[in-house]
Amino acid sequence: MKILSINGSPNKTGNTQNIVSAILKGAKKNDHSSKTIHLYDLEMNDCIACKDANKIHIEKDCVHDDDFRNILLPEIRKADLIIFSSPVFMGHITGKMKTMFDRWFTFIIKDFKIRDLNNKKFISVVTSGAPSESFKDVSDYLEKWLGKDFFNLEKVAVIHEGDFTGESGESDKIELLEKYEKLGETI
Repeated sequence: MKILSINGSPNKTGNTQNIVSAILKGAKKNDHSSKTIHLYDLEMNDCIACKDANKIHIEKDCVHDDDFRNILLPEIRKADLIIFSSPVFMGHITGKMKTMFDRWFTFIIKDFKIRDLNNKKFISVVTSGAPSESFKDVSDYLEKWLGKDFFNLEKVAVIHEGDFTGESGESDKIELLEKYEKLGETI
């Protein structure tokens, strides 16, 4: 299985990525391959809801010739499982993650049919310093749009963890990393 991890955090070694790394460590035990893309390393333009989008999406995916189209989109198409991860910024996913999801407009064709995402699975990982109950709606948002309600990816797990009080990059919840490594082993 090919796993693509899309990190929506500006911190490549923070609590969000630590959880994802634990999942990938567990998945590697089953010989699954993985690739991580850090959105803050990419140059991505905002979606402009272009006119004649259906034709543009079919012909060249997007009007923008940027890293979303040239780097991220091919990796999404190759992946069997996609892990989307983001810390909570101002009550939601990060701006880079939201920009990336806006660009998923390219997967929508005439009559709101979805292309190129058949048989893909997803895991979402959302973290915060606040208690997890206070931002469960962020995970619900990802589950709604990625899952059966719209893009129709098969849900493997929806993770939201809070109360991170240590320095970012030094997980203060080691037991969580063990828990998510075990999740990765089930993939």
